Amino acid sequence: CWASLAALVAIGQTLNVAMYSAIGNAGVYYGFKLGREVPWCSGFPFNVGLRHPQYVGVVLTLWGGLCVLMCEELAAAGLP
Repeated sequence: CWASLAALVAIGQTLNVAMYSAIGNAGVYYGFKLGREVPWCSGFPFNVGLRHPQYVGVVLTLWGGLCVLMCEELAAAGLP
């Protein structure tokens, strides 16, 4: 349970942090549509075969959180 949580959240957040590092806030928040300069990036996370690495990162993080909510050990302890 906890291992799957840690793995999913770690991978998901690695992709999210890498997005900000690669293209910055302007790139993440559609700054190019407002005339901001956004660097073209072909390195990590864009070179791992994912079309939208930030969206995949968010989904993996949410799945990791869902693993906590559905964990039998927590349910047996009376936690949500």
